[in-house]
Amino acid sequence: MWLVSVLLIFGHCRVLIELAYKILLHVNFL
Repeated sequence: MWLVSVLLIFGHCRVLIELAYKILLHVNFL
């Protein structure tokens, strides 16, 4: 099922984006 792999990839990218966002927030506070 290609739909399942698309959802998995999307979820993984979302986690990476959230991590990058948190890192940017920490850098801005410093």
